[in-house]
Amino acid sequence: MGGCGRTCCANSYGRPTYGDTDMFDFNRLQNPHLPLGQGPHLCLGAALARLELGSVFPPPFVRPEDLALAIAAEGVVYTLP
Repeated sequence: MGGCGRTCCANSYGRPTYGDTDMFDFNRLQNPHLPLGQGPHLCLGAALARLELGSVFPPPFVRPEDLALAIAAEGVVYTLP
């Protein structure tokens, strides 16, 4: 376990991919970030991780079935802050 943090942190530290990785560059556009892998190198726990994240962070724009205004729609007044 001692080297796991270093290995995970060094995951996106490849010079061939990112160029000079010791220099902070705001304009660096290339970022093929694959935190759970892809294809045959897909993490075995990827499906579980996505399921867990989906249960902790529900989709932000899901409308509940029983959502309704407490007053008539004509009574809603919008004012700028």
